[in-house]
Amino acid sequence: MNAAKMRWRRRLGQALTDRLGLKVVALAFALVLWFIATSKEPTEEIVPVRLALTMDSADVLRDPLPEVRALVAGEGKEIFALYASPPVIRRDVPPGADSATLTLLPEDVEIPPNVTVLVRDVQPRTVLVRFAPRPAAHDSARP
Repeated sequence: MNAAKMRWRRRLGQALTDRLGLKVVALAFALVLWFIATSKEPTEEIVPVRLALTMDSADVLRDPLPEVRALVAGEGKEIFALYASPPVIRRDVPPGADSATLTLLPEDVEIPPNVTVLVRDVQPRTVLVRFAPRPAAHDSARP
């Protein structure tokens, strides 16, 4: 019985270690195929969105722009491309206002032209942007 166990262990050890190089190559090949298959599989992910405001040149933002995110659906490789060139929401801000509440909708998100994804949601749905008058430039020539 002991000799049979020893033979069985030796065969198992040989099965795992013989032609180890081929086994490593096969494993690497399987991983590459898995990555290719999952990159084409439809998926959903939350990606950052850039908020681009067009406002009066006499105003500046009082606070940093809020973080905006969108839930997008598409192939993994398409969603991955959004990290290189993020989607944008563009808004014109009325002049002279000290603040503006902007409503953000999924259809407001501009996707780069070379990317095919569907925007399902935007968070937050409303953002408050506050403005302040641009400080006057100091004239260093005056005493």
